[in-house]
Amino acid sequence: MVRRQSVLNGWVLLFILFPIATVSQPDSQISIDDIEFEFIPGTSLSIQASITNAEHISELGLVITSALGTQFIPVDLPNMDGIAEIQVRLFLDVSHYPLVPFSELHYWWQITDTTGAQSHTPERSYMLVDDRYAWRLIERNGLSIYWTKDNNELGSLVWQQVEDSNEYIGAALGPVSSDSTIVVYEAGNNIQQIIDSEVPDWQGVTYPDSGLIIVTTEENGVSSSWVLETITHELVHLAAARVAAGTNNTPMWIHEGLALGSMPNRALSAPPTLIDALHDRELIPIKNLCRAFPIDKKARSLAGEQSMSLVAYLQQTYGSDIVGRLIKAHENAANCGDGVSRILDISIDQLESNWQEWLLARASKTSASQNDAYITLWVALLCAPVLITVWITVGTRSQHGDEIK
Repeated sequence: MVRRQSVLNGWVLLFILFPIATVSQPDSQISIDDIEFEFIPGTSLSIQASITNAEHISELGLVITSALGTQFIPVDLPNMDGIAEIQVRLFLDVSHYPLVPFSELHYWWQITDTTGAQSHTPERSYMLVDDRYAWRLIERNGLSIYWTKDNNELGSLVWQQVEDSNEYIGAALGPVSSDSTIVVYEAGNNIQQIIDSEVPDWQGVTYPDSGLIIVTTEENGVSSSWVLETITHELVHLAAARVAAGTNNTPMWIHEGLALGSMPNRALSAPPTLIDALHDRELIPIKNLCRAFPIDKKARSLAGEQSMSLVAYLQQTYGSDIVGRLIKAHENAANCGDGVSRILDISIDQLESNWQEWLLARASKTSASQNDAYITLWVALLCAPVLITVWITVGTRSQHGDEIK
Protein backbone atom coordinates (compact mmCIF):
# COMPACT_ATOMS: atom_id res chain seq x y z
CA MET A 1 0.00 0.00 0.00
CA VAL A 2 1.40 3.39 -0.97
CA ARG A 3 1.20 6.73 0.81
CA ARG A 4 -1.75 6.31 3.12
CA GLN A 5 -2.46 9.01 5.69
CA SER A 6 -1.37 8.28 9.23
CA VAL A 7 -2.50 9.58 12.59
CA LEU A 8 0.17 9.73 15.27
CA ASN A 9 -1.04 8.13 18.49
CA GLY A 10 1.31 7.76 21.42
CA TRP A 11 4.47 9.27 19.87
CA VAL A 12 7.04 11.48 21.55
CA LEU A 13 8.84 14.26 19.72
CA LEU A 14 12.55 14.27 20.45
CA PHE A 15 13.14 17.95 21.08
CA ILE A 16 16.30 19.56 19.70
CA LEU A 17 17.31 22.91 21.18
CA PHE A 18 17.87 25.76 18.76
CA PRO A 19 19.00 29.35 19.30
CA ILE A 20 16.47 32.13 19.01
CA ALA A 21 15.47 32.50 15.36
CA THR A 22 15.91 36.11 14.27
CA VAL A 23 14.34 37.65 11.17
CA SER A 24 15.51 41.02 9.95
CA GLN A 25 12.91 43.56 8.89
CA PRO A 26 13.38 47.06 7.41
CA ASP A 27 12.33 48.93 10.55
CA SER A 28 12.50 46.32 13.27
CA GLN A 29 14.17 43.22 14.63
CA ILE A 30 11.51 40.52 14.95
CA SER A 31 12.52 37.38 16.80
CA ILE A 32 10.59 34.18 17.42
CA ASP A 33 11.72 31.77 20.12
CA ASP A 34 10.02 28.39 20.58
CA ILE A 35 9.75 27.98 24.33
CA GLU A 36 7.59 24.85 24.39
CA PHE A 37 7.00 21.97 22.02
CA GLU A 38 4.46 19.43 23.27
CA PHE A 39 2.69 16.46 21.81
CA ILE A 40 -0.39 14.99 23.49
CA PRO A 41 -0.70 11.37 22.30
CA GLY A 42 -3.60 10.87 19.92
CA THR A 43 -4.85 14.41 20.45
CA SER A 44 -2.70 17.34 19.42
CA LEU A 45 0.68 18.85 18.85
CA SER A 46 1.26 22.29 20.36
CA ILE A 47 3.99 24.87 19.91
CA GLN A 48 4.35 27.89 22.17
CA ALA A 49 6.48 30.72 20.83
CA SER A 50 7.63 34.05 22.21
CA ILE A 51 7.63 36.87 19.65
CA THR A 52 9.63 40.06 20.14
CA ASN A 53 8.64 43.27 18.30
CA ALA A 54 5.32 41.62 17.52
CA GLU A 55 3.70 44.97 16.69
CA HIS A 56 5.47 44.87 13.31
CA ILE A 57 3.80 41.58 12.31
CA SER A 58 0.58 41.61 10.28
CA GLU A 59 0.36 37.88 9.48
CA LEU A 60 1.97 34.78 10.98
CA GLY A 61 1.79 31.13 9.99
CA LEU A 62 3.52 27.81 10.56
CA VAL A 63 4.77 25.69 7.67
CA ILE A 64 5.01 21.96 8.47
CA THR A 65 6.64 19.39 6.20
CA SER A 66 6.24 15.72 7.04
CA ALA A 67 6.09 12.35 5.27
CA LEU A 68 2.65 13.32 3.98
CA GLY A 69 3.65 16.63 2.40
CA THR A 70 3.75 20.32 3.29
CA GLN A 71 0.97 22.28 4.95
CA PHE A 72 0.57 25.92 5.97
CA ILE A 73 -1.29 26.63 9.23
CA PRO A 74 -2.26 30.28 9.78
CA VAL A 75 -2.05 31.73 13.30
CA ASP A 76 -4.88 33.92 14.58
CA LEU A 77 -3.22 36.98 16.08
CA PRO A 78 -4.87 39.57 18.36
CA ASN A 79 -4.66 43.29 17.69
CA MET A 80 -0.90 43.89 17.72
CA ASP A 81 -0.91 47.69 18.03
CA GLY A 82 1.58 48.75 20.69
CA ILE A 83 2.50 45.16 21.60
CA ALA A 84 6.25 44.68 21.81
CA GLU A 85 6.24 41.05 22.92
CA ILE A 86 3.65 38.28 22.81
CA GLN A 87 3.44 34.56 23.40
CA VAL A 88 1.54 32.46 20.87
CA ARG A 89 0.44 28.84 21.35
CA LEU A 90 -0.55 26.91 18.25
CA PHE A 91 -2.54 23.68 18.60
CA LEU A 92 -2.58 21.13 15.77
CA ASP A 93 -5.25 18.45 15.73
CA VAL A 94 -3.40 15.32 14.57
CA SER A 95 -6.55 14.04 12.88
CA HIS A 96 -6.28 17.00 10.48
CA TYR A 97 -2.49 17.24 10.39
CA PRO A 98 -1.37 13.55 10.44
CA LEU A 99 2.12 12.59 11.55
CA VAL A 100 3.98 9.39 10.70
CA PRO A 101 6.16 7.48 13.20
CA PHE A 102 9.87 7.21 12.46
CA SER A 103 9.75 10.08 10.00
CA GLU A 104 11.17 13.57 10.33
CA LEU A 105 9.04 16.63 11.02
CA HIS A 106 10.31 19.96 9.65
CA TYR A 107 8.78 23.34 10.34
CA TRP A 108 9.41 27.07 10.21
CA TRP A 109 7.51 30.27 10.98
CA GLN A 110 6.44 32.41 8.02
CA ILE A 111 6.08 36.12 8.74
CA THR A 112 4.47 39.01 6.88
CA ASP A 113 5.30 42.40 8.38
CA THR A 114 3.24 45.58 8.32
CA THR A 115 4.95 46.70 5.10
CA GLY A 116 3.90 43.48 3.32
CA ALA A 117 7.42 42.02 3.24
CA GLN A 118 7.65 38.26 3.87
CA SER A 119 10.36 36.27 5.64
CA HIS A 120 10.71 33.08 7.63
CA THR A 121 12.69 31.60 10.48
CA PRO A 122 15.30 28.87 9.94
CA GLU A 123 13.95 25.36 9.40
CA ARG A 124 13.86 23.09 12.44
CA SER A 125 13.82 19.29 12.39
CA TYR A 126 12.47 16.63 14.75
CA MET A 127 12.44 12.85 14.55
CA LEU A 128 9.12 11.25 15.51
CA VAL A 129 9.77 8.18 17.64
CA ASP A 130 7.23 5.84 19.19
CA ASP A 131 8.68 5.35 22.68
CA ARG A 132 5.89 3.05 23.93
CA TYR A 133 7.97 0.02 22.99
CA ALA A 134 11.55 -1.16 23.40
CA TRP A 135 12.84 -1.21 19.85
CA ARG A 136 15.57 -3.44 18.47
CA LEU A 137 17.60 -1.90 15.67
CA ILE A 138 19.92 -2.91 12.86
CA GLU A 139 21.61 -0.17 10.81
CA ARG A 140 23.74 -1.10 7.83
CA ASN A 141 24.53 0.43 4.41
CA GLY A 142 21.68 2.93 4.37
CA LEU A 143 19.14 0.47 5.78
CA SER A 144 17.56 0.78 9.24
CA ILE A 145 15.38 -2.03 10.61
CA TYR A 146 13.26 -1.61 13.77
CA TRP A 147 11.28 -4.40 15.43
CA THR A 148 9.84 -5.03 18.87
CA LYS A 149 9.24 -8.77 19.01
CA ASP A 150 11.54 -10.68 21.34
CA ASN A 151 13.03 -12.44 18.34
CA ASN A 152 16.71 -11.86 17.71
CA GLU A 153 16.53 -13.48 14.29
CA LEU A 154 13.79 -11.27 12.86
CA GLY A 155 16.09 -8.34 12.12
CA SER A 156 18.55 -10.59 10.27
CA LEU A 157 15.70 -12.21 8.34
CA VAL A 158 14.42 -8.80 7.26
CA TRP A 159 17.93 -7.78 6.21
CA GLN A 160 18.28 -10.90 4.04
CA GLN A 161 14.82 -10.33 2.59
CA VAL A 162 15.86 -6.88 1.42
CA GLU A 163 18.89 -8.39 -0.30
CA ASP A 164 16.75 -11.04 -2.01
CA SER A 165 14.10 -8.50 -3.00
CA ASN A 166 16.68 -6.36 -4.76
CA GLU A 167 17.14 -9.12 -7.35
CA TYR A 168 13.46 -9.01 -8.36
CA ILE A 169 13.40 -5.22 -8.26
CA GLY A 170 16.59 -4.92 -10.31
CA ALA A 171 15.27 -7.24 -13.02
CA ALA A 172 12.02 -5.28 -13.33
CA LEU A 173 13.15 -1.70 -12.72
CA GLY A 174 16.92 -1.61 -13.06
CA PRO A 175 19.29 -0.26 -10.39
CA VAL A 176 17.31 1.49 -7.64
CA SER A 177 18.51 2.68 -4.24
CA SER A 178 17.45 0.37 -1.42
CA ASP A 179 18.14 2.92 1.35
CA SER A 180 15.14 2.79 3.64
CA THR A 181 13.77 2.51 7.16
CA ILE A 182 11.67 -0.59 7.85
CA VAL A 183 9.56 -0.74 11.01
CA VAL A 184 7.90 -4.02 12.09
CA TYR A 185 5.06 -3.60 14.59
CA GLU A 186 3.45 -6.43 16.47
CA ALA A 187 -0.23 -6.99 15.74
CA GLY A 188 -2.57 -5.51 18.32
CA ASN A 189 -0.51 -2.37 18.95
CA ASN A 190 -3.23 -0.02 17.66
CA ILE A 191 -1.32 0.36 14.42
CA GLN A 192 -4.57 0.37 12.41
CA GLN A 193 -5.64 3.58 14.15
CA ILE A 194 -2.17 5.04 13.81
CA ILE A 195 -1.99 4.50 10.07
CA ASP A 196 -5.62 5.61 9.66
CA SER A 197 -6.00 3.49 6.53
CA GLU A 198 -9.39 3.07 4.89
CA VAL A 199 -8.32 -0.49 4.06
CA PRO A 200 -9.31 -2.60 7.12
CA ASP A 201 -6.98 -5.52 6.45
CA TRP A 202 -3.85 -3.67 5.41
CA GLN A 203 -0.50 -5.39 5.88
CA GLY A 204 1.99 -2.62 5.22
CA VAL A 205 2.35 0.97 4.07
CA THR A 206 5.10 2.85 2.23
CA TYR A 207 5.98 6.55 2.43
CA PRO A 208 8.22 7.08 -0.62
CA ASP A 209 9.29 10.64 0.22
CA SER A 210 10.68 9.45 3.56
CA GLY A 211 11.95 6.06 2.39
CA LEU A 212 9.83 4.60 5.20
CA ILE A 213 8.04 1.23 5.30
CA ILE A 214 5.77 0.17 8.19
CA VAL A 215 4.47 -3.40 8.43
CA THR A 216 2.67 -5.39 11.08
CA THR A 217 2.81 -9.03 12.12
CA GLU A 218 -0.14 -11.41 12.00
CA GLU A 219 -2.80 -11.34 14.69
CA ASN A 220 -1.94 -14.88 15.86
CA GLY A 221 1.77 -14.30 16.34
CA VAL A 222 4.79 -13.70 14.15
CA SER A 223 4.87 -15.56 10.88
CA SER A 224 8.27 -14.73 9.46
CA SER A 225 7.37 -15.69 5.90
CA TRP A 226 4.22 -13.55 6.02
CA VAL A 227 6.08 -10.51 7.34
CA LEU A 228 8.94 -10.95 4.88
CA GLU A 229 6.59 -11.22 1.89
CA THR A 230 4.88 -8.03 3.00
CA ILE A 231 8.24 -6.27 3.24
CA THR A 232 9.12 -7.35 -0.31
CA HIS A 233 5.75 -6.05 -1.48
CA GLU A 234 6.38 -2.65 0.10
CA LEU A 235 10.00 -2.49 -1.13
CA VAL A 236 8.67 -2.86 -4.68
CA HIS A 237 6.31 0.07 -4.06
CA LEU A 238 9.21 2.15 -2.75
CA ALA A 239 11.44 1.28 -5.72
CA ALA A 240 8.67 2.04 -8.23
CA ALA A 241 8.08 5.43 -6.61
CA ARG A 242 11.80 6.21 -6.85
CA VAL A 243 11.85 5.28 -10.53
CA ALA A 244 8.92 7.67 -11.01
CA ALA A 245 11.07 10.41 -9.46
CA GLY A 246 8.33 11.46 -7.07
CA THR A 247 5.81 12.41 -9.78
CA ASN A 248 3.08 10.15 -8.32
CA ASN A 249 1.72 9.52 -11.83
CA THR A 250 2.31 5.77 -11.90
CA PRO A 251 -1.03 3.96 -12.38
CA MET A 252 -2.09 1.93 -9.37
CA TRP A 253 -2.46 -1.22 -11.46
CA ILE A 254 1.26 -1.02 -12.30
CA HIS A 255 2.22 -0.39 -8.66
CA GLU A 256 0.13 -3.21 -7.24
CA GLY A 257 0.60 -5.61 -10.13
CA LEU A 258 4.38 -5.44 -9.86
CA ALA A 259 4.32 -5.69 -6.05
CA LEU A 260 1.91 -8.65 -6.00
CA GLY A 261 3.94 -10.39 -8.69
CA SER A 262 6.96 -10.37 -6.39
CA MET A 263 5.46 -13.27 -4.44
CA PRO A 264 6.83 -16.66 -5.61
CA ASN A 265 4.69 -18.23 -8.38
CA ARG A 266 1.85 -15.76 -7.80
CA ALA A 267 1.60 -14.69 -11.46
CA LEU A 268 2.39 -18.05 -13.10
CA SER A 269 -1.18 -19.28 -13.46
CA ALA A 270 -4.63 -17.87 -14.18
CA PRO A 271 -6.58 -17.66 -10.89
CA PRO A 272 -10.05 -19.26 -11.19
CA THR A 273 -11.71 -16.15 -9.75
CA LEU A 274 -10.12 -14.05 -12.49
CA ILE A 275 -11.22 -16.45 -15.23
CA ASP A 276 -14.75 -16.55 -13.80
CA ALA A 277 -14.88 -12.76 -13.74
CA LEU A 278 -13.71 -12.66 -17.35
CA HIS A 279 -16.38 -15.15 -18.49
CA ASP A 280 -19.06 -13.34 -16.47
CA ARG A 281 -17.97 -9.92 -17.81
CA GLU A 282 -17.25 -8.72 -14.26
CA LEU A 283 -13.66 -7.57 -14.74
CA ILE A 284 -12.93 -4.03 -13.60
CA PRO A 285 -11.88 -1.78 -16.53
CA ILE A 286 -8.16 -1.04 -16.32
CA LYS A 287 -8.94 2.67 -16.68
CA ASN A 288 -10.74 2.44 -13.33
CA LEU A 289 -7.62 1.07 -11.62
CA CYS A 290 -5.34 3.98 -12.41
CA ARG A 291 -5.74 6.21 -9.35
CA ALA A 292 -7.03 3.89 -6.64
CA PHE A 293 -8.35 0.41 -5.92
CA PRO A 294 -11.87 -0.33 -4.61
CA ILE A 295 -12.41 -0.36 -0.85
CA ASP A 296 -14.67 -3.42 -0.95
CA LYS A 297 -12.56 -6.45 -0.04
CA LYS A 298 -13.82 -8.72 -2.83
CA ALA A 299 -13.50 -6.03 -5.51
CA ARG A 300 -10.07 -5.05 -4.20
CA SER A 301 -8.90 -8.66 -4.40
CA LEU A 302 -10.12 -8.89 -7.99
CA ALA A 303 -8.35 -5.62 -8.83
CA GLY A 304 -5.12 -7.06 -7.44
CA GLU A 305 -5.43 -10.27 -9.45
CA GLN A 306 -6.15 -8.31 -12.63
CA SER A 307 -3.18 -6.02 -12.10
CA MET A 308 -0.80 -8.88 -11.29
CA SER A 309 -1.91 -10.82 -14.36
CA LEU A 310 -1.64 -7.75 -16.61
CA VAL A 311 1.91 -7.01 -15.43
CA ALA A 312 2.84 -10.69 -15.99
CA TYR A 313 1.45 -10.44 -19.53
CA LEU A 314 3.44 -7.26 -20.22
CA GLN A 315 6.68 -8.80 -18.94
CA GLN A 316 6.18 -12.01 -20.92
CA THR A 317 5.26 -10.14 -24.11
CA TYR A 318 7.55 -7.10 -24.02
CA GLY A 319 10.39 -8.11 -21.70
CA SER A 320 11.13 -7.89 -17.97
CA ASP A 321 12.08 -4.19 -18.17
CA ILE A 322 8.75 -3.07 -19.65
CA VAL A 323 7.30 -2.00 -16.29
CA GLY A 324 10.19 0.37 -15.59
CA ARG A 325 9.79 1.89 -19.05
CA LEU A 326 6.06 2.39 -18.49
CA ILE A 327 6.68 4.05 -15.12
CA LYS A 328 9.15 6.49 -16.68
CA ALA A 329 6.70 7.19 -19.52
CA HIS A 330 4.02 8.18 -17.00
CA GLU A 331 6.20 10.81 -15.29
CA ASN A 332 4.63 13.59 -17.34
CA ALA A 333 1.75 11.65 -18.89
CA ALA A 334 -1.52 13.50 -19.44
CA ASN A 335 -3.61 10.50 -18.38
CA CYS A 336 -3.46 6.82 -17.49
CA GLY A 337 -3.34 5.63 -21.10
CA ASP A 338 -0.79 8.18 -22.29
CA GLY A 339 2.24 6.25 -21.04
CA VAL A 340 0.90 3.00 -22.51
CA SER A 341 0.46 4.52 -25.98
CA ARG A 342 3.93 6.10 -25.85
CA ILE A 343 5.75 2.85 -25.09
CA LEU A 344 3.52 0.16 -26.65
CA ASP A 345 2.04 2.23 -29.50
CA ILE A 346 -1.45 0.96 -28.66
CA SER A 347 -4.32 2.34 -26.62
CA ILE A 348 -4.99 1.19 -23.09
CA ASP A 349 -8.25 -0.35 -24.35
CA GLN A 350 -6.31 -2.40 -26.92
CA LEU A 351 -3.84 -3.44 -24.22
CA GLU A 352 -6.73 -4.66 -22.09
CA SER A 353 -8.17 -6.62 -25.02
CA ASN A 354 -4.80 -8.21 -25.84
CA TRP A 355 -4.31 -9.18 -22.19
CA GLN A 356 -7.74 -10.80 -21.97
CA GLU A 357 -6.99 -12.92 -25.07
CA TRP A 358 -3.69 -13.97 -23.47
CA LEU A 359 -5.48 -14.77 -20.23
CA LEU A 360 -8.06 -16.95 -22.00
CA ALA A 361 -5.34 -18.84 -23.85
CA ARG A 362 -3.46 -19.35 -20.59
CA ALA A 363 -6.60 -20.59 -18.88
CA SER A 364 -7.32 -23.01 -21.74
CA LYS A 365 -3.76 -24.35 -21.58
CA THR A 366 -4.04 -24.81 -17.81
CA SER A 367 -7.42 -26.53 -18.23
CA ALA A 368 -6.03 -28.85 -20.95
CA SER A 369 -3.12 -29.83 -18.71
CA GLN A 370 -5.50 -30.58 -15.87
CA ASN A 371 -7.72 -32.65 -18.18
CA ASP A 372 -4.70 -34.65 -19.36
CA ALA A 373 -3.82 -35.34 -15.74
CA TYR A 374 -7.38 -36.44 -14.96
CA ILE A 375 -7.47 -38.74 -18.01
CA THR A 376 -4.17 -40.31 -17.01
CA LEU A 377 -5.49 -40.87 -13.50
CA TRP A 378 -8.74 -42.44 -14.72
CA VAL A 379 -6.89 -44.73 -17.14
CA ALA A 380 -4.63 -45.83 -14.32
CA LEU A 381 -7.62 -46.51 -12.07
CA LEU A 382 -9.46 -48.44 -14.78
CA CYS A 383 -6.38 -50.50 -15.67
CA ALA A 384 -5.46 -51.24 -12.09
CA PRO A 385 -7.80 -54.24 -11.64
CA VAL A 386 -6.58 -55.79 -14.91
CA LEU A 387 -2.95 -55.27 -13.97
CA ILE A 388 -3.53 -56.72 -10.51
CA THR A 389 -5.30 -59.78 -12.01
CA VAL A 390 -2.46 -60.35 -14.46
CA TRP A 391 0.11 -60.01 -11.68
CA ILE A 392 -1.74 -62.52 -9.47
CA THR A 393 -2.22 -64.95 -12.38
CA VAL A 394 1.43 -64.82 -13.40
CA GLY A 395 2.51 -65.26 -9.82
CA THR A 396 0.20 -68.22 -9.31
CA ARG A 397 1.38 -69.96 -12.47
CA SER A 398 4.99 -69.37 -11.55
CA GLN A 399 4.41 -70.87 -8.11
CA HIS A 400 2.52 -73.84 -9.60
CA GLY A 401 5.40 -74.48 -12.01
CA ASP A 402 7.86 -74.51 -9.14
CA GLU A 403 5.74 -77.09 -7.32
CA ILE A 404 5.68 -79.45 -10.39
CA LYS A 405 9.44 -79.30 -10.57
